[in-house]
Amino acid sequence: MHSQHKRIPPPPPLPHTDGLPPSHKKQRRTPKPLAIVLDIEGTVAPISYVADTLFPYAAQHLESHLQSTYDTPPTQRAIEALRVLGEEDSAAGREDAVKVPGAESAREEVIKACVESVKAQMAIDRKTTALKMLQV
Repeated sequence: MHSQHKRIPPPPPLPHTDGLPPSHKKQRRTPKPLAIVLDIEGTVAPISYVADTLFPYAAQHLESHLQSTYDTPPTQRAIEALRVLGEEDSAAGREDAVKVPGAESAREEVIKACVESVKAQMAIDRKTTALKMLQV
């Protein structure tokens, strides 16, 4: 005896995920990007570009960047990360440890120590979270 198969109707079409009916699709605009982030090292530029061009540029503009953004939350988080890193490096006995003074210290003293810390890390191509926070 043959089993009979019922025909199952196809499922309904998927709803429009963007909330626009098809008649409005042509009016939809894609927002323009605010920034484009590229991994340049060895992809769109030679690996030496970072050490030969970007590091010197960053070192030259670091102090003025810290001066102009000192009171912003991202810079304060980066300074705190440098402070913690300096304490950890010092506790671990690293000779290149740079202690960043506490928040109660004078602004110029904190910036001077941050610049010293960042330049020391860049000199040995160190990859730390604290350093990356300032690279953004």
